[in-house]
Amino acid sequence: MTQFTVKKLSEPLAAGDRIYYGEYVLGTENVKEPVPWRILAKEDDRIFVISEFGLEVREYNHKWALMTWEKCDLRAWLNGPFYEETFSEEEKKAIETVTVTADQNPGFETDPGNDVQDKIYLLSIIEAGKYFSGNEDRRCFPTPHCASKTVRDEDGCCWWWLRSQGYIFYHAANISPAGEINDAGNNNNYGTRTARPVMWVRLPREKDE
Repeated sequence: MTQFTVKKLSEPLAAGDRIYYGEYVLGTENVKEPVPWRILAKEDDRIFVISEFGLEVREYNHKWALMTWEKCDLRAWLNGPFYEETFSEEEKKAIETVTVTADQNPGFETDPGNDVQDKIYLLSIIEAGKYFSGNEDRRCFPTPHCASKTVRDEDGCCWWWLRSQGYIFYHAANISPAGEINDAGNNNNYGTRTARPVMWVRLPREKDE
C-alpha cells in the first residue's frame, strides 16, 4: 500500500491530510489494524473523511434488483456491522449522524430515492466531482485483504462504489481503476467493487483530550 504521513486528531488538520480512525482487517492475516482516512473537507470542529483504500469488496446490493441507496444492502452493512465492529465506543460518539441527500445522477433521470440519516455512507456522483481534483486523484488501491477479490488495472487500482443510481434502477454508479466517474454504472450486485466509506467526525476539544 502507498505510504503517507498520518496526523493526530489533536494536530492542526486540513483537506488532504490523513488520520487513523477505527480498526479493520487490512492485511492478509485477519488481524485488525488502524484504518487510514483522507480528509476531504474541514468545517469548524469537524472533518469529512474517506477511507484511503478500498476497504472491503461488497455488492451494492446482494440481489440484482431495483434499488436505491436508501434500501440497498451496502448501506445496511456500513451502518450496521462495519460501524459496530470498526470503531470503539469513544470513536462512535464522535461520528455524526448526517442527512445524506438523494442526489440526482447528472446524466440520467433515474429516481435517486429519498434523503436518509446515516453515520457511514458513500459519495454521490456530484460529491465525487466536488471533493477530488480529477481522475488521478480519485484512483484508489484496495487493501491487501480485499485485493485478491476485486478487479484491478495494471497499476493495482480498484473499482469503488458511489451511492448514486446508474442509467437504470438496476445499476449503481462507481469509479473506475483509472479514476473515471462511471455515471452509467454497473449491475448493483457486482461482487468486484470495493466500499470506500465516508463520514463526518467531530474533532476533540481541548477539555475532551
